[in-house]
Amino acid sequence: MAEAIQPAQSPAGKQRWLDAWCAWAWGLGEATFFFIVPDLLLTRFALQRGLAHALRQCLWALAGALVGGLLVYAIARSGRAEQLAAAFTFLPGISPALITGAGTSLAHDGWSALFSGALRGTPYKLYALHAGTQALSVKSFLLASLAARLLRFGLTTLAAWWIGRWLGRYLTTARLLQVHLLFWLLFYAAYFGIMGV
Repeated sequence: MAEAIQPAQSPAGKQRWLDAWCAWAWGLGEATFFFIVPDLLLTRFALQRGLAHALRQCLWALAGALVGGLLVYAIARSGRAEQLAAAFTFLPGISPALITGAGTSLAHDGWSALFSGALRGTPYKLYALHAGTQALSVKSFLLASLAARLLRFGLTTLAAWWIGRWLGRYLTTARLLQVHLLFWLLFYAAYFGIMGV
């Protein structure tokens, strides 16, 4: 019996899956031990591949972030929070004071700390760490994480798309992507400077 012939996946289809995998892995990485936010990749997608594609990748980045956040939460709950916190201090932009401040904010402000922390530049992984040490509900943690991460990813992606449409009247796509890279280089130079790296 002849084998069924499987249609070859189009280059565009392969690219979509590659983008989705990269967004998922970046979301997971940044929620654990990577120190560059997925917003860099998502905003590039918004400029290069369009809003609909970029918003789909926001969902993949969110999925990765939730897996990473749950992993950090579980390690903290297992009694290894001090070792995890010590490991985080080796990452650029994270100090013992920032770790302590995230825990205080979560204890005082509840889940709203995840939203305000995203605006202040406090890494999500620190809230996952303290949610575990404070034995907060895992279900509530995941729901708050879903809302806070999706809001952040969605807003930065929408902002990049809107700015890209405006600047696109004056710049080529290649030049626009150069501006994008320059923005993130300056952003992280300022961020790490403020955080004392």
